[in-house]
Amino acid sequence: MFIRLRRNEQPWEVVYCRAVEPVPSFHDDDDLDVLSISEAETHGTYVFDVRPHTGHHGHQLRRAVTFAQQQLLREVEKKGFDVLLVEGWRLTLLRKGKHNRVEVQYSARAHWMDAAPRPIHIHKPLLQCASSTDAPPPYWENDPNLRIMRYGPRTQRNDLYYCKGGVNVATLLRLTRQSLLEFSRNSGGNVLVDEKWHCTITKSIVRYRESFRVQISYSAIIAEAEGEDSQKVARIEDAKGIDGLMTVLERR
Repeated sequence: MFIRLRRNEQPWEVVYCRAVEPVPSFHDDDDLDVLSISEAETHGTYVFDVRPHTGHHGHQLRRAVTFAQQQLLREVEKKGFDVLLVEGWRLTLLRKGKHNRVEVQYSARAHWMDAAPRPIHIHKPLLQCASSTDAPPPYWENDPNLRIMRYGPRTQRNDLYYCKGGVNVATLLRLTRQSLLEFSRNSGGNVLVDEKWHCTITKSIVRYRESFRVQISYSAIIAEAEGEDSQKVARIEDAKGIDGLMTVLERR
């Protein structure tokens, strides 16, 4: 009786490896109408045979990554999403004898931008507040030490803050107003009058996880006056926030 022994198979040798950590495909300040985002990442592993090539395999490797991205997008479409929001991948080129193989591990978080109704969670602003219009006469009309000499144009500043732990809207309004006042001084004015502001707080879904995205729009008329600026935010009593110790991660 003869027993045929199986030869030890030659293992695959790693020739090249490259990884890209998950990064946003879009930025928070891009004009996107994000209606929903997946709760977890979607992963996919794809293996391709690479044809022999006399030079580098760069073109085939790029095509493999692109194909893996397209396949993963088809997978998330089955779950009701239509765009990859945060993407990352790992590519490994393997060799065994004369054979080459590439393995792509692709991961992404998906989101939905379609307006059609679907049974998934929709992210809405956590909080919105604005300066009221039914306010008492402006301070500069009742201040005997302040006399307006010249009015300039209305100017608006839009700031975007990323905060963690909580949101103190009053503090952020002071920061934005101070920047607007500095612009006024560089433009020949020294006070801000007829001030208005609006604030919207949402969850940061791209740039910082477990944080808040705060958009503040502050407008005022630049003026030149005899006297000093009040250094006060108009109608600050209308400011609402989120309880907690606020840490400003970034200001844009």
